[in-house]
Amino acid sequence: MTIITPNKVDQVHLDAVKAEMLTHGAPTIRAIGNGEIYWAIEGSHRLVAAYEMGLEPEIEEVEYSNEMITIQWDGYDEELVISELANMLFDNRSNHTLGFN
Repeated sequence: MTIITPNKVDQVHLDAVKAEMLTHGAPTIRAIGNGEIYWAIEGSHRLVAAYEMGLEPEIEEVEYSNEMITIQWDGYDEELVISELANMLFDNRSNHTLGFN
């Protein structure tokens, strides 16, 4: 499974997320995908932390549609149309591509 993250990560926050994962385990991430490749809607730090720690995240698949979804970016709730969000994610060039088993 390949997951493409939506954002770059900073090391300070990544280290804090790793410490939290020692207690809570692998994260659950919402993503738009096709069963093999997923574009994460959230959780860049959680995904990179899981990858570096050898944990496989659970994917909550979001179906490509014209329905609304609420996401949290930079601490703010934002409501977007899923298809528009997907197109933004597909065009994003500042992301990581992570391969999980």
